[in-house]
Amino acid sequence: MPSLPEESIEERLSHIEKEVLRLKASNPVSKSKKDWITKLAGDSDYAEIVRLGKEERDSETDED
Repeated sequence: MPSLPEESIEERLSHIEKEVLRLKASNPVSKSKKDWITKLAGDSDYAEIVRLGKEERDSETDED
């Protein structure tokens, strides 16, 4: 919606806020996308990566 020259800043901001709300409501990803951290934490490959990383850090500490 193009702004009209006679619109005040408040009116223009109101239009922008309404458009942002409309865009958020129409975004299917935000509603259906699972929390990526929770998804990643439940991944067995990720758990193995974390274990190997800890093992590597522990071995570096032992060498000092």
